Amino acid sequence: MQVLIIGGGLAGMTAATSIRKFDKLVNITLVDPKDYMEVHWASVRSIFDPEIASKSTFDIQKWAVAKSVKVLRNTVTKLNPNEATLADGTVIEFNVAVICTGAQTRFPALGRGPPSAQAKE
Repeated sequence: MQVLIIGGGLAGMTAATSIRKFDKLVNITLVDPKDYMEVHWASVRSIFDPEIASKSTFDIQKWAVAKSVKVLRNTVTKLNPNEATLADGTVIEFNVAVICTGAQTRFPALGRGPPSAQAKE
């Protein structure tokens, strides 16, 4: 069984964690262009409390190793019923796709997160 999760935010990481708890053998691939996950609702509080800021971003790769999830830093440009094409041309075949692309906000990361996050703002 091949599971593709599109989106590495809270929903994508929760989906992968839940699937892994249910099935230890399923192959899970998560596609997201970022190398981190940010808890957006902590942004306002983190202005006043640096400890909150330091705890509101997570390294996706460390989490993925612990959960046996393959992470591809990329974006899906085309999605068919059983395959996805990535921006670099890679084609991923899957049995089940979970789309967790979330919503975008205009609220900046306030200088938190790994250097790759800060460089894009």
